[in-house]
Amino acid sequence: MFHFGIIPGDVAGKIRTRCALKVLARVASLHGIDYQLDTFDLGADNYIETGELISKDQLVSLGAMDGIFLGGFGDPRLERSVCDQGIKARIWAELNLVVTMRHVFVYSDTFCPLKSFGQRAVDFVIVRENTETSYSNLGSFIHKNTPDELALTQGVFIRKTVERVMRSAFILAHRRQLRKLTLIDRSRRVPAHDLGRRVFADISREYPDVVTNAMNAEEAAGAFLVQPEQFDVIVTTADIGDMLMGMGLELQGGPGFGFTAYHNPGQISMFEPCPSAEDDWEAQRSPNPVGAIAAMAHLLVTLGKQEAAVHLGQALSRTVREHGELFSKSSIDSDAVAELVIEYL
Repeated sequence: MFHFGIIPGDVAGKIRTRCALKVLARVASLHGIDYQLDTFDLGADNYIETGELISKDQLVSLGAMDGIFLGGFGDPRLERSVCDQGIKARIWAELNLVVTMRHVFVYSDTFCPLKSFGQRAVDFVIVRENTETSYSNLGSFIHKNTPDELALTQGVFIRKTVERVMRSAFILAHRRQLRKLTLIDRSRRVPAHDLGRRVFADISREYPDVVTNAMNAEEAAGAFLVQPEQFDVIVTTADIGDMLMGMGLELQGGPGFGFTAYHNPGQISMFEPCPSAEDDWEAQRSPNPVGAIAAMAHLLVTLGKQEAAVHLGQALSRTVREHGELFSKSSIDSDAVAELVIEYL
């Protein structure tokens, strides 16, 4: 029996969660997977009503789950950072979710802006650090709100964390068909990035079958547009990774098609669809559920249910490929997409 922690989140997140859970129920019944859902009512409604974002007890309970699914935050009554920082970032820190991964691939050439590439060339995984570097929240403001204001932020690189991220990337590259790993940084301009280079070189000796290379961030950004097929697994820092992940989402067809995985390797993982419609408040009640369903499939992968995950991934791909018209509108029938996936299962 698996125990899943479910955080539906806000309006669009709740819809995506509903769709993902419908599909999970079907694929679980087909593959004999027993599970229990523990739902955590976190988000704008709860915060406005109680004044609390997330409690210590809730963090402890989430840490005891076999996996966590987050539908997503976003509500016009609150600044986006309130729940992202007060809930999601606290979960990252408390559960030590230091490794972030995003699989960038194309369901249908129709949605890829690089018309000469598409499915043929876009299939890679970005691995980045999640809780340190410029995300460490170390910094201050001097003379705030005056003409002489100075904003300071401090990047932090802890070798143990760098090693965990690098090793996760090497393990993933070792398991993939191309077995190629690219380190992307700014070591020419940021001396601290030399730590990553040295750790990368040290761990590479343990994986002689993985082909490695290193690129500057600016060079890599250009390669995303003109030669995406050269990438298999990418490992990078938090800030560079965010930029590349954003570009990767556009290669897939937009945020609604993607998902993000946060890992404490060997311990626990959390999965979240990349936000889309909730940032457009007029369309927040019709979000694209593809990323949420894909996130659920990859949650199954981490639990060793590879066959079920592949089955679900194939049904999802067929839905997008054969029903592209559903995703070319400003308003998507989220439940209709989920029902099609269930039908193909």
